[in-house]
Amino acid sequence: MRCEDLTEPERRVWKAFPWGECVDLRTGNPALDDPAEGSRWGGERTVRSGVIRDLLLGGPEAEQGAVACIRLVGARIAGCLELAHAELRCPLYL
Repeated sequence: MRCEDLTEPERRVWKAFPWGECVDLRTGNPALDDPAEGSRWGGERTVRSGVIRDLLLGGPEAEQGAVACIRLVGARIAGCLELAHAELRCPLYL
């Protein structure tokens, strides 16, 4: 996946991945951050499932001294995250 094809939240996830850093897309307002309202979250809080899949199955290597992983909070995942029969090489925290 090319960087120019990524949205801003997706770029944040891609950049954080080799460091295992958490990407927090919450607003800080408990009413707006309620996952029950996730279908109303806009593009500023949306990450496509394909981006997550690409990172998990072939993303950049971990930075020295870090464990590559996806740590994502307060995001709406667009599409089906299909990982059946996949062997993940890193952790996934949603």
